[in-house]
Amino acid sequence: MDTATAPAPWRTGSRRPTPAPTASRSTRSSALRPMRRWLTCQIWFTGDLWRALSRRPSWPMPSLPLCGRPMGRGRTMATAKDLLDFAAGEVGYDRYGDPQKGTKYGRWYEEHVDGRADNYDFGANGVAFCAMFVSYCLAMVGVECAGFPGAYCPSIHHKQHLSVSELKAGDVVLFDWEDDGTDDHVGFVVSNDPSARVIHTIEGNTNGGKVARRTRAWSTICGGIRPKYGNAPASTAKPAPTKPATATKEEKVYKFPTILKGSNGNAVKLFQAAYNARYGGSLAIDGDAGKNTDAAIYDVQKRTGIETDRVCGPDTWGKMFLV
Repeated sequence: MDTATAPAPWRTGSRRPTPAPTASRSTRSSALRPMRRWLTCQIWFTGDLWRALSRRPSWPMPSLPLCGRPMGRGRTMATAKDLLDFAAGEVGYDRYGDPQKGTKYGRWYEEHVDGRADNYDFGANGVAFCAMFVSYCLAMVGVECAGFPGAYCPSIHHKQHLSVSELKAGDVVLFDWEDDGTDDHVGFVVSNDPSARVIHTIEGNTNGGKVARRTRAWSTICGGIRPKYGNAPASTAKPAPTKPATATKEEKVYKFPTILKGSNGNAVKLFQAAYNARYGGSLAIDGDAGKNTDAAIYDVQKRTGIETDRVCGPDTWGKMFLV
């Protein structure tokens, strides 16, 4: 017999081997359907959502609403020009023309950054909003910046790394009206004019509670911070020369008195109440800084990593009112 045409073994009387049982096509499809759905969700999440979330600043609050352009194919990180364009769109806002309580920047900060009803109310009437305006603009464009989000200028002071001559469009600039080493006000640099020794800015809480363009003398400036922008530079075109404005006082933040053991008064009461709310303390809110209040000041400083000198000054107050 030709081996090429030999019958299969089972045709010569042997029993045909029984194949291993396999799932039907429909059974396999049903079994794999949940896995396909899961993979589809993972692909969608790691694609579209990750591109959107990857530009979120690494700030403490994960729920900051950002309107910046997400990174992805054909897209870039926000630039200084993007930020200044956004800030320019806020020019004209007037806290006294706002029909709601406080300011739009304070209400945003209270909801999305602070988020605590038992803490200081940043959305209340009368709260200075220059730093919250800067925080809001940075968040809306999706740009990270050291010291932000923040609501208290003195606590941002140690994040400065630029001298006045180094400031350029898109930088954050801090001011010290009284030349006492305490930052009083903050805004964005639009341009820097070394020949006239002035900068042009967009600021919140200026000109009587508005968002406005200002011209500031170099002598009023503490320093600045450069946010983490994309590669494209902002426009360096200079606006028409204007006379430097005299520093007005409506931009000043509320400065809390320095307190230490033996101090008394309303500032001590505020510290005691804030400590109880923020850190779960049980201080008597009596306005007297005794040994328990002294220990609480030390506790705040130790928890937040600042100098433990038992003196509640700008840095300690800033930590009390920042997330």
